Amino acid sequence: ELIPGLPFDVALHCLVRVPHTSHPQMQRVCREWESLIASPDFYALRKKCATTRSAIVVAQAHKSPKSPEEQQPPKGALPPFGLSLYYPSSRSWERIPPIPELGDHGGIPLFSGIAAVESKLFIVGGWNPSSFQAMRSVFVFDFSRGAWSRGSDMPGAARSFFACCAVGDDSIFVAGGHDESKNALRSCDRYLVREDRWEPMPDMTQERDESRGIAIDRSSQRLGPKFGVVSGYGSDSQGEFSRSAEFLDPATGKWSRAEDL
Repeated sequence: ELIPGLPFDVALHCLVRVPHTSHPQMQRVCREWESLIASPDFYALRKKCATTRSAIVVAQAHKSPKSPEEQQPPKGALPPFGLSLYYPSSRSWERIPPIPELGDHGGIPLFSGIAAVESKLFIVGGWNPSSFQAMRSVFVFDFSRGAWSRGSDMPGAARSFFACCAVGDDSIFVAGGHDESKNALRSCDRYLVREDRWEPMPDMTQERDESRGIAIDRSSQRLGPKFGVVSGYGSDSQGEFSRSAEFLDPATGKWSRAEDL
């Protein structure tokens, strides 16, 4: 029994109505609750019952929790960056705890890709806020647990200033950017969220540093979503942003182009 004295279905519908901010405490009640709340089916039922909340994630500079005398960063240093949530329904703000692995140097990597899939938030790559070295890391914040964990690192050399976007309900795509030698990239990789693994995708037709990633919803056409990479520039045209975009259909593995945007 989920709740003693109540039928399973009634108890389940009671639990899905508890706000996600209380889920970490609920998972400590018993193993059955812990397993249930962490399952994708529980999140799917919350969405079906309209008990989830939409939020806007904002990456912003945060004030240091240290004393006022220690809050000012050294000259030339960047302030720590973190994540804040804005709930339009209640017009309220909430802070996401910093990534423990980064210590006192910052809440999240600098210039990282940010994507949301179901009840999890993914911080992909970026620069270490202490050493300014490019990272291949994937940090995962699980709203049901209120805690961070690690995902599988991005494959290959660390890339910076790349396009990143969640596409569908199980994939995150990264493409373009540049490598540690400042060479612009045309490569693309796909992260499968439920399997926690990466797989290579076909290269784009051109290099696209500092490009932007978008998702194209085609459900009205009864087709799967596409991953789009907008603008960017090549190694030989630093700062000359292209007016084109490329779109990958994950079902076929083929890219298409759009010009003169």
